[in-house]
Amino acid sequence: MTNNRTNHYLKPLGAILVAIGLTTTPVQALPDLSVHLSMKVDPEPLGKGGALQFLNKGDRVYVSGKVQNLGEDPANDFKITMSVNGKVKSFIDVRRLRSNETRPYLFIWKPVVSGTSAIRITVDPQNTVKENGGNNNSFSRTVNVDFVREVKPKRIKSTDDTTTQWPRRDTEVNSAVEEKQPQPAIHKEEIAELNYKKGISVWPKPRVNQLSTISALVINSGVRNAYGVKVELRIDGVSIGMRDLGTLPSGKIKKAFFSWRPKEQGTAKIELIIDPVNEVQETAEQNNTTQQFVKVSRR
Repeated sequence: MTNNRTNHYLKPLGAILVAIGLTTTPVQALPDLSVHLSMKVDPEPLGKGGALQFLNKGDRVYVSGKVQNLGEDPANDFKITMSVNGKVKSFIDVRRLRSNETRPYLFIWKPVVSGTSAIRITVDPQNTVKENGGNNNSFSRTVNVDFVREVKPKRIKSTDDTTTQWPRRDTEVNSAVEEKQPQPAIHKEEIAELNYKKGISVWPKPRVNQLSTISALVINSGVRNAYGVKVELRIDGVSIGMRDLGTLPSGKIKKAFFSWRPKEQGTAKIELIIDPVNEVQETAEQNNTTQQFVKVSRR
């Protein structure tokens, strides 16, 4: 009797123990940060990632792409870094990336030497975000940079072959020599002509307190080189900054770009002015200004 009674009480106890053993802890919902494999490296902010050829030393190259949170929880307070040949060159602070949200990034890189370079984008390099996975936080790409050879300006003969025209030089050392050279009359068709190759580009779409890049292509369609070319940016009529493009040879194009962090939501008027103080003699001045209206949204 005693043994049967003991077994009778042990059976439900055993069932309880088995039930407890089968209970599992649910998987915690975590973020999962990922770098898209569509990284672009291009001389243009909105380029297709073409070959980096015909660059001048000091030209900027744009590295762009997207990161995404594939997890179920938001990711807070992490960095996106860009490194070149193993050295971190720049980073972006991200406060919050919601579940399934995608965020574009844009880095500016100035190559200093020709040849092959390895560019790597890493999200959360310090592992501050607890996440599922973690093996998709980095992506690298190898690019080849080719610089064009710099050509020194040559003497240019005028159309009547009676005088020699001397191009201006950018260095202050030669400024005194320039003043001593005769300045013959220049026919209208023989001077520079500055205008825009395309319209204004704004990338990414402007948001309050987030950085966007404003750029435009400036072309010299005249027959003479233009020296000391400057481009001014105005937002809603207020001057934001000035970009010095230096020398723009005849028939060549240079890119003017500015960084802009809007403070208010609404519509903003972006205006770019080439040679705002009329330092460059041109065939026409009325095409030196271009403008565009953009919508600034909330974060």
